[in-house]
Amino acid sequence: MQKHNIYAIKSLGNLADFELAHADPSVETELENQMVEFYKHGSSGYFTFEGAHPELKTVLFKLKLQDVDPRGSAHNEMLFYRDIAPEIRDFLEEEPLKLPELFNAGYSEEGHSFIITEFAEGEILGSLPYDAEKPLSIEEFQRLIELIKYFQETLTPEKVEELSPEMVFDPSKANSTYKKYGEILKMYQNKWADVLGPEYIAKLGKLLLENEEFLKGTPEVINNQDINPANIIRSQDGTFTVIDWERLRKVPNPAAAYNHIIESHWRYPELQDEMIKRVLALNKDDPNFRQLLRIDMLFAKYSFIYHPLSFDPNLSQEKSAEVKAGLASVLRFIKQAVDEEGPWKKA
Repeated sequence: MQKHNIYAIKSLGNLADFELAHADPSVETELENQMVEFYKHGSSGYFTFEGAHPELKTVLFKLKLQDVDPRGSAHNEMLFYRDIAPEIRDFLEEEPLKLPELFNAGYSEEGHSFIITEFAEGEILGSLPYDAEKPLSIEEFQRLIELIKYFQETLTPEKVEELSPEMVFDPSKANSTYKKYGEILKMYQNKWADVLGPEYIAKLGKLLLENEEFLKGTPEVINNQDINPANIIRSQDGTFTVIDWERLRKVPNPAAAYNHIIESHWRYPELQDEMIKRVLALNKDDPNFRQLLRIDMLFAKYSFIYHPLSFDPNLSQEKSAEVKAGLASVLRFIKQAVDEEGPWKKA
């Protein structure tokens, strides 16, 4: 950071922030020591800082350690900003959706990758990936799914390989959709059985079995699999910025990239229904899309909402009512998706 004339103000990420700028040098040293101690117990290898630059003002500095990620995909975010993002800048010229502007990117002398981008000011839509505390408007959502669609059509695996030969994708993630969904089915059987009942557990198993060959033959696409409320920042001027592009994946399901943001709006069932309709309409030319979206929502996304809705007898009356309402919304979604009702109903 010193090499790039950036002064650290705050360390961000890993659900903990550390203020680093202080008038008293001894206090500042202690804050830095606390940050270092915290990161010793982390495994991501990411160091993210809000920093001050004399000309660029407030910036984001993000460093990825070379030797932490054994899959070799550690530097994909830097490569995305450097090699891939320019290909979608034309799409992003129309407000309100944007990516952070890149000021610099590359490798340190030790082989670590780094990016320096503008710092996105505003409110984060959620503190957790699967819960939109500040929901997207349907207009914002429409713009976001249009970006996903444009990304997939413009940046095919072949095109990405041409633009960024250094980019690496974890081979263990490819062509594993059916197996992954089968493992998640066990989560339903173990955790959801009491609230869903044996009829719907059996229906989920039948749905997966009937689509085995279909799921094993789907084409691979590249996309950001981490578009969720914790990575979207809405600014006062009405724009919203998608951050955190380190989880680029090659996945055998073109519908999967839409689902974290749909899933996270489970507190708003009517809005969520409209979101599903919008995504299906946008991809109506793909005869397989509806089934891919439905199966991925059921198995790869909604199954994980169990934890924040699990009942705790020590909850306050108000919180207990909130949990029950949330659980009712989630069960409604699962049953509609299984039975092809609501937004899933065939015309």
